[in-house]
Amino acid sequence: MNRKMIFLFAAITAAAPINSAPAADVEFGGTVNATCAIVVTQDGILAARQNARILTSGGRGARHGRATVTATSSNFRLFVDQPTAFDTKPAADVTPEQDFRARIRSTGATQFRWTRNSQALNPGASNVRIQFRARKAPGISFANGNYSATVVIRCE
Repeated sequence: MNRKMIFLFAAITAAAPINSAPAADVEFGGTVNATCAIVVTQDGILAARQNARILTSGGRGARHGRATVTATSSNFRLFVDQPTAFDTKPAADVTPEQDFRARIRSTGATQFRWTRNSQALNPGASNVRIQFRARKAPGISFANGNYSATVVIRCE
Protein backbone atom coordinates (compact mmCIF):
# COMPACT_ATOMS: atom_id res chain seq x y z
CA MET A 1 0.00 0.00 0.00
CA ASN A 2 1.25 3.42 -0.71
CA ARG A 3 0.97 6.40 1.58
CA LYS A 4 -1.93 8.01 -0.29
CA MET A 5 -4.11 4.91 0.08
CA ILE A 6 -3.42 4.60 3.82
CA PHE A 7 -4.29 8.24 4.36
CA LEU A 8 -7.50 7.91 2.32
CA PHE A 9 -8.53 4.76 4.25
CA ALA A 10 -7.90 6.48 7.59
CA ALA A 11 -9.90 9.53 6.49
CA ILE A 12 -12.91 7.41 5.41
CA THR A 13 -12.82 5.41 8.67
CA ALA A 14 -12.67 8.54 10.81
CA ALA A 15 -15.62 10.08 8.96
CA ALA A 16 -17.90 7.02 9.41
CA PRO A 17 -20.65 7.52 12.01
CA ILE A 18 -20.17 5.65 15.33
CA ASN A 19 -23.06 3.37 16.27
CA SER A 20 -23.31 3.47 20.06
CA ALA A 21 -25.70 1.03 21.68
CA PRO A 22 -27.46 2.00 24.89
CA ALA A 23 -25.83 0.51 28.01
CA ALA A 24 -26.99 -0.11 31.55
CA ASP A 25 -25.34 -1.34 34.72
CA VAL A 26 -27.02 -4.32 36.34
CA GLU A 27 -26.17 -4.57 40.00
CA PHE A 28 -26.49 -7.66 42.17
CA GLY A 29 -26.80 -7.76 45.93
CA GLY A 30 -27.45 -10.42 48.47
CA THR A 31 -27.18 -11.32 52.11
CA VAL A 32 -25.67 -14.43 53.56
CA ASN A 33 -27.40 -15.42 56.76
CA ALA A 34 -25.63 -17.91 58.96
CA THR A 35 -27.99 -20.71 59.98
CA CYS A 36 -28.05 -23.50 62.48
CA ALA A 37 -30.63 -26.27 62.09
CA ILE A 38 -31.44 -29.09 64.50
CA VAL A 39 -33.18 -32.24 63.31
CA VAL A 40 -34.07 -34.87 65.91
CA THR A 41 -33.23 -38.24 64.37
CA GLN A 42 -34.07 -40.49 67.34
CA ASP A 43 -36.01 -40.04 70.57
CA GLY A 44 -34.59 -41.57 73.73
CA ILE A 45 -35.83 -44.45 75.87
CA LEU A 46 -35.49 -44.50 79.67
CA ALA A 47 -34.67 -47.60 81.69
CA ALA A 48 -34.57 -48.13 85.45
CA ARG A 49 -31.24 -48.76 87.21
CA GLN A 50 -30.15 -49.43 90.82
CA ASN A 51 -33.46 -50.86 92.08
CA ALA A 52 -35.43 -48.19 90.18
CA ARG A 53 -33.64 -45.34 91.98
CA ILE A 54 -32.33 -44.02 88.64
CA LEU A 55 -34.07 -43.56 85.29
CA THR A 56 -31.53 -43.15 82.50
CA SER A 57 -31.15 -43.25 78.73
CA GLY A 58 -27.88 -45.17 79.05
CA GLY A 59 -27.27 -48.90 79.21
CA ARG A 60 -29.24 -52.05 78.45
CA GLY A 61 -32.86 -51.46 77.43
CA ALA A 62 -32.33 -47.70 77.19
CA ARG A 63 -31.43 -45.41 74.30
CA HIS A 64 -29.95 -41.94 74.03
CA GLY A 65 -31.67 -39.34 71.90
CA ARG A 66 -29.94 -38.27 68.69
CA ALA A 67 -29.99 -35.15 66.56
CA THR A 68 -28.16 -33.78 63.55
CA VAL A 69 -27.05 -30.20 64.06
CA THR A 70 -26.01 -28.37 60.88
CA ALA A 71 -24.29 -24.99 61.15
CA THR A 72 -23.23 -22.81 58.22
CA SER A 73 -20.63 -20.86 60.20
CA SER A 74 -18.52 -21.12 63.33
CA ASN A 75 -20.55 -18.37 65.03
CA PHE A 76 -22.87 -20.81 66.82
CA ARG A 77 -22.75 -22.64 70.14
CA LEU A 78 -24.74 -25.73 71.06
CA PHE A 79 -26.48 -25.65 74.45
CA VAL A 80 -28.27 -28.36 76.43
CA ASP A 81 -30.90 -27.07 78.85
CA GLN A 82 -31.10 -28.98 82.10
CA PRO A 83 -34.57 -30.41 82.76
CA THR A 84 -36.14 -29.72 86.13
CA ALA A 85 -39.12 -32.11 86.10
CA PHE A 86 -40.77 -34.92 84.19
CA ASP A 87 -43.37 -34.01 81.57
CA THR A 88 -45.46 -36.93 82.78
CA LYS A 89 -45.12 -39.42 85.61
CA PRO A 90 -47.45 -41.73 87.50
CA ALA A 91 -49.65 -40.21 90.18
CA ALA A 92 -48.21 -42.73 92.65
CA ASP A 93 -44.75 -41.15 92.32
CA VAL A 94 -45.02 -38.49 95.02
CA THR A 95 -41.43 -38.25 96.29
CA PRO A 96 -39.32 -35.56 94.62
CA GLU A 97 -36.39 -36.39 92.43
CA GLN A 98 -32.94 -35.74 93.85
CA ASP A 99 -31.69 -34.39 90.51
CA PHE A 100 -32.04 -34.34 86.75
CA ARG A 101 -29.15 -34.27 84.33
CA ALA A 102 -28.77 -33.97 80.59
CA ARG A 103 -25.49 -34.27 78.68
CA ILE A 104 -24.49 -34.10 75.04
CA ARG A 105 -21.62 -35.41 72.93
CA SER A 106 -20.85 -34.94 69.26
CA THR A 107 -19.07 -36.50 66.30
CA GLY A 108 -18.85 -35.24 62.73
CA ALA A 109 -18.06 -31.59 61.96
CA THR A 110 -17.86 -30.84 65.68
CA GLN A 111 -16.39 -33.37 68.07
CA PHE A 112 -16.53 -33.33 71.86
CA ARG A 113 -17.00 -35.79 74.72
CA TRP A 114 -19.95 -35.93 77.10
CA THR A 115 -20.59 -32.51 78.63
CA ARG A 116 -23.29 -30.37 80.19
CA ASN A 117 -21.56 -27.18 78.98
CA SER A 118 -22.23 -25.31 75.76
CA GLN A 119 -19.89 -26.10 72.87
CA ALA A 120 -18.73 -24.08 69.87
CA LEU A 121 -19.93 -25.57 66.58
CA ASN A 122 -17.87 -25.97 63.44
CA PRO A 123 -19.51 -25.47 60.03
CA GLY A 124 -21.10 -28.67 58.74
CA ALA A 125 -23.20 -31.50 60.16
CA SER A 126 -22.59 -32.71 63.71
CA ASN A 127 -24.09 -35.94 65.06
CA VAL A 128 -25.21 -35.19 68.60
CA ARG A 129 -26.19 -37.75 71.24
CA ILE A 130 -28.35 -36.59 74.14
CA GLN A 131 -28.33 -38.39 77.48
CA PHE A 132 -30.93 -37.96 80.24
CA ARG A 133 -30.84 -39.16 83.83
CA ALA A 134 -33.09 -38.63 86.85
CA ARG A 135 -32.34 -39.88 90.37
CA LYS A 136 -34.25 -40.32 93.59
CA ALA A 137 -32.57 -39.99 96.99
CA PRO A 138 -30.86 -43.14 98.32
CA GLY A 139 -33.40 -45.73 99.44
CA ILE A 140 -36.25 -44.26 97.34
CA SER A 141 -37.41 -45.79 94.05
CA PHE A 142 -39.42 -44.50 91.13
CA ALA A 143 -43.02 -45.73 91.23
CA ASN A 144 -44.24 -48.16 88.59
CA GLY A 145 -45.63 -46.46 85.51
CA ASN A 146 -44.75 -44.35 82.51
CA TYR A 147 -42.36 -41.40 82.66
CA SER A 148 -41.48 -38.87 79.99
CA ALA A 149 -39.12 -35.93 79.93
CA THR A 150 -37.97 -33.41 77.36
CA VAL A 151 -34.37 -32.28 76.95
CA VAL A 152 -33.97 -29.10 74.91
CA ILE A 153 -30.86 -28.57 72.81
CA ARG A 154 -30.44 -25.25 71.03
CA CYS A 155 -28.09 -23.32 68.75
CA GLU A 156 -27.29 -19.72 69.48
